[in-house]
Amino acid sequence: MRTALDTNVLSALWSGEPSAREIESALFKARGEGGLVMSAPVYCELLAYPSATRHFVQQFCRETGIFLDFLLDEQV
Repeated sequence: MRTALDTNVLSALWSGEPSAREIESALFKARGEGGLVMSAPVYCELLAYPSATRHFVQQFCRETGIFLDFLLDEQV
């Protein structure tokens, strides 16, 4: 089963907040248990993170194995 990511999780990780190590560990575990997925709204919100560019977000997703899912139908 894939784990869906929320904006606040990744922004806390990027900001190096006190919970960043725990977040990193949880994401690593979730990636091994089925993968990580990011929805279109989360992707767009991350573009508002200070100094984040489209290239940065996409590269981060590639390097961490996060699947970008832009399909938002009624079932979702």
